[in-house]
Amino acid sequence: LDSIVDRFIRDGVNFVTRSSSFYVEVPYGITFQFLASDWAETIWSEAFNFCRVTNGTGQLTGDVQPLTLPGALPLPDEPPPIPELPPSHHSFFSTDAIAAANFTLRTTSAARYDMSGVFQDTHRYGDGRCAQLEWLSFSDGFQVHFVEQFHKHEGEQTVAETEEYLTSLPGRDGMTELDSYADFRIGFSVSGDLADAESILTQQGVAYYTLGSAGASGDPTEILFQLPGGVIVELFGTEAN
Repeated sequence: LDSIVDRFIRDGVNFVTRSSSFYVEVPYGITFQFLASDWAETIWSEAFNFCRVTNGTGQLTGDVQPLTLPGALPLPDEPPPIPELPPSHHSFFSTDAIAAANFTLRTTSAARYDMSGVFQDTHRYGDGRCAQLEWLSFSDGFQVHFVEQFHKHEGEQTVAETEEYLTSLPGRDGMTELDSYADFRIGFSVSGDLADAESILTQQGVAYYTLGSAGASGDPTEILFQLPGGVIVELFGTEAN
């Protein structure tokens, strides 16, 4: 991580560290997480603590968390090259992580990720005691994480209120029209056409919205449907690309 945080430190960009990763806000309100296989040598970090109650100030005992530790490696004169950044996962806030995960298992090719290791190491007490974490994995290794926090600051609009707002937007109930928030979504490519995906969603009683048309059949090239809580999933048929 040192080659990436080097640039944020130089530019005075605030970020939050946890375990061997850090979080930075992209304008406006989107969070990027950068993960490494080991702890960085430049910045200070600590393990995840889902049981800690936060108040939105970024302070723990009156002092802001230190950015670096005494004796940390100094920044080089020139920033090091930025490494390749392959996608790892997409996390979503949730008021019912279990329901969101089960819905995703029924409507996509995701499989449940074995959480026993992380619950004993980096994400202790995320097993329903201080938070509920549900991770799903796809065949290429990409993951979807649903995170239901019990003790974290929510701001003026709670997670529950945000989910209620999204799911109550006009057209969301039957996916009869798209709204501006539908543009914030997660997309997956589907080998071939989308006939099987349509069939699965229909069998599960899940409403979906279609875009485009392919060939003489006029089959859709994209399908959009809603997860519990308002997250939109987009499926692309590769035959149309």
